[in-house]
Amino acid sequence: MRVHRYAGWVVAFVALGAAGCPDREVSRLPEGRDKVEHKEFPEDVSDKLDLLFVIDNSGSMKDERSELTENFPRFIDILSNVKGGLPSLHIGVVTSDMGRSGAPTPLLGCSERGDDGRLKKSSAASDDFIKDLRGDAPGQRIRNYTGDLKTVFTGVAQRPTDNGCGFEAHLAAMKRALDPSVNPNFLRPDALLAVVIIADEDDCSVTPSGAAGFFAQDLEAASSFACFRSSTVCDGGVPPDRVGVRQRCRPTESTAVHASVAAMVEDLKRVKGEDKVIVAGIFGEGNPVEVVQVEATVRGTKITRPGLASVCQAPSSAAPSPRLETFVTSFPRHILTSICQQDLSEPIEQIGQSFAEFLGSPCLFGTPAEPHQCAVSEVRDPGGPGRSETAIAKCDASHSVTPCWELKQDLELCRSTASKLALKVDRGAAAPPSKSSLLVECVTR
Repeated sequence: MRVHRYAGWVVAFVALGAAGCPDREVSRLPEGRDKVEHKEFPEDVSDKLDLLFVIDNSGSMKDERSELTENFPRFIDILSNVKGGLPSLHIGVVTSDMGRSGAPTPLLGCSERGDDGRLKKSSAASDDFIKDLRGDAPGQRIRNYTGDLKTVFTGVAQRPTDNGCGFEAHLAAMKRALDPSVNPNFLRPDALLAVVIIADEDDCSVTPSGAAGFFAQDLEAASSFACFRSSTVCDGGVPPDRVGVRQRCRPTESTAVHASVAAMVEDLKRVKGEDKVIVAGIFGEGNPVEVVQVEATVRGTKITRPGLASVCQAPSSAAPSPRLETFVTSFPRHILTSICQQDLSEPIEQIGQSFAEFLGSPCLFGTPAEPHQCAVSEVRDPGGPGRSETAIAKCDASHSVTPCWELKQDLELCRSTASKLALKVDRGAAAPPSKSSLLVECVTR
């Protein structure tokens, strides 16, 4: 499985001291260590998280969606490990089905508007999304549902049927879902925002102005290859229907038919601000893209037409997704994983752990070596041009010098991690600097 973790609070390095890293006053870990857990997280952030799942509900996703939803309880367990416990949550689920984007042309399996970006309601909740908030009293939760959160969340994620429009519009559905006029009260102005896109085909968001022309094509004969043909450009200038492998495929920003991915990125950043958004994706890799000839029966006649080779090994199948990959990786805080595996528990866990770090989890997921060999730094302006890192010393028996750090067992906060250990920073009477984070590197067994 391919996993990317990038700058900001969600990071992972294979080695320390790599070229391009900023100079910092930290004690170096021993050379030659190949097991190092590296994480950066804020000390003081919002405890509110608005979480939107965009789930492909076309027929080809039935097996993958079932496998993923079975692992959603683990996702909730990991989120419970953030500082202070489970954050104040809004959880919404929307499908990729935007129908024909308003085009009048009938098309089998695609209604005029599809689900239109409206959140899927749980029978156990009083709103169109799950609300599970921290109360004022310790341990108090304010909920809009009955039953167990993991069960209710899994039920909502399973609600989309498997007969959605085969021309998936993940990005258009996401944008529509985050519109307060469509789903009132889901977005909170003081909450962090996380978006998870789960799909086995690329985004095919069609603009309202381009919908009539796009859906007037003989799409049954063209299949979903029609989306690639009109929404993507690759190096080499090869005609889109010519058989062969293409490299560096990316969204076509000049088309009037499909929504601009760059504009979608900017729209989402404007919703919250770049530092308050994390985006995750579970789908097929974006590159390379191979065009092949496939046989199909269309209206009772066997034909040969261009198609896209799966990026997965059998029995799994997923189309390359350069548009979705470009979208996700355009955010400094993102995680990108592959849907090309039978056991999809690992992608769910990776995303859950990244979100926990986004919210400020001090827990170490790996088991530190004994004695503890860690380097801890305070980072000022973590995502800006003035980034600076200052070493924090390990606490001695008397904690005579502050700030200082130590690893302490926390069976409640870190109950789902292997280490059961949390990083604790003793600052005496001082408060953490505003807009700062902690950078931690620990040798693990």
